[in-house]
Amino acid sequence: MAGSNPYRISEVKNEELFREKILPKWLKKSGSNLRPVEHPTIVIIIGGQHGVGKSRTMGGVEREFSH
Repeated sequence: MAGSNPYRISEVKNEELFREKILPKWLKKSGSNLRPVEHPTIVIIIGGQHGVGKSRTMGGVEREFSH
């Protein structure tokens, strides 16, 4: 396909690689203290030059996650 990225993988393959290759290594390194949580804490970091719309973006993020 013209313009396609040969390094891009499907969402399904991405999830499979994460669960089978990456997650087990991180869980092993952390010991067994990681557990699923019902309401995880979400941290969003917004950065950029002056005047690029960080405040406007933050307002949208707050609205999106407020419900």
